[in-house]
Amino acid sequence: MKRKIVAVLLSAAMILSMTACGNSSSGSNASEGAAQDTAQAADTSNEDAAADAQDADAEDSADEGASSSATADFSGVKAEIDIDGTIIGDALTTFEGKVEEFNNLTGAQLELVENGDDHEAIMKTRMASNDMPDMFTTHGWSTIRYNEFCYDLSGESWVSDMADAAAAVVTDPNGKICTCPLTEWVYGIAFNNTIMEDNGIDMYAIKTWDDLTAALQTLKDAGITPISVGGKSTGSLGGYLEMSNVFYSADGAMYDGGAQLQDGSFSFVEHPEIIARFADLYDKGFFIEDLFTADPDTARNYVATGQAAMLLWGSPEYVDLMKTANPDNEFGIIPVPAVEEGGKPAYTVGEGTAIAISSSTENLELCQAFLNFLTDPETLKVYVDSTGAVSGFKTISQDDTYSLNKYNESIEKVANITYTNFFDREYLPSGMWNYMSESIAQLFNCNVGEASGKVDEVAEYMQQAYEQLYATNNE
Repeated sequence: MKRKIVAVLLSAAMILSMTACGNSSSGSNASEGAAQDTAQAADTSNEDAAADAQDADAEDSADEGASSSATADFSGVKAEIDIDGTIIGDALTTFEGKVEEFNNLTGAQLELVENGDDHEAIMKTRMASNDMPDMFTTHGWSTIRYNEFCYDLSGESWVSDMADAAAAVVTDPNGKICTCPLTEWVYGIAFNNTIMEDNGIDMYAIKTWDDLTAALQTLKDAGITPISVGGKSTGSLGGYLEMSNVFYSADGAMYDGGAQLQDGSFSFVEHPEIIARFADLYDKGFFIEDLFTADPDTARNYVATGQAAMLLWGSPEYVDLMKTANPDNEFGIIPVPAVEEGGKPAYTVGEGTAIAISSSTENLELCQAFLNFLTDPETLKVYVDSTGAVSGFKTISQDDTYSLNKYNESIEKVANITYTNFFDREYLPSGMWNYMSESIAQLFNCNVGEASGKVDEVAEYMQQAYEQLYATNNE
């Protein structure tokens, strides 16, 4: 069964909170555009009629543009598109089909190269040799690592159709749009709400990490394992340090370290707060016993079946997966709580499937035509629905799914939410992801009750990796 999520229209306040992820002016311009639309709606009937006619002309032009890109003749023209390992399953099958469809319609010879988990290493090698493919997925690094290798897409016809949150993430401080965000990712805390309600816990009332810890203790006292995690996949553990935003960089964080993180002067040794927090959770016995051998599917099924209560790092898609596994239980998702009273809980939002055109491609028109084809609402909806992700465009209406309802419920019930980019993408040097995963693995590789004694060791490990990679990336 295909899993679908609806893109939620984010408020102007949300966009302003994401300026660190992209371009502050992009959020401002979006707000100004909305204000202009409101003003136009109050004009006279004659002006309304003229505006309606203009909108109709614009829609006709957009339709013609999408149609022409799919029927243009690129017979014999060869190009390459490289994709990463996050496009899998139904999404990969659908994407392969769309490449084939485009080739059949245009006569192009667009070759799809599936790099899998080696995509990042392959792209680094190709950047070093200045031999980039014509198009490539940017996996969260469009405005930073890949910026100079990305053709500026700000003049493309589909730009105004991007969702505001997605646009903020893929726009650099100079207004350059580095990649085309077909989908975006959203992460927070996913949970079994039937278990919570049975134990008197209102997850939507959790505002701080102390509130969360108290809820976890209530679950443990009731004989329920509070936290499930698929530690067999190191990425599941690395996700815990993506929560660093509420500790160090998000609006209302306990310590405003964003600038220091980006200039290389931050010290995890002096500020090991998030490491210490996870050590405390581990030492309280809140995690499943097989956290290193359970894979992500197993971890989700534990929560779905009530063998554990929550996933500290989960997406709306996980809510759908768990509901499918156990229709008799209710599930939900909330943003990561603030660390201190008065801080803001945060959802993490980032690039999902995002495709850039190489600044050095010799096949620019073909690449532009392919992105026009992919962003056509009919084509885009088919792909987005196959991924289970949130659409990066506001031109399609996704199905009103269980996960969408639960995501919207969290936005309505949890006040004062902020939205952040992935912590490592915005604030850490390239290459830190593996060290993030290994840091949590080291922290948990001990008996319950011993992790707090390893905080300094793990903080030093993180610090050494941070300093080394910062120096390497800035040589």
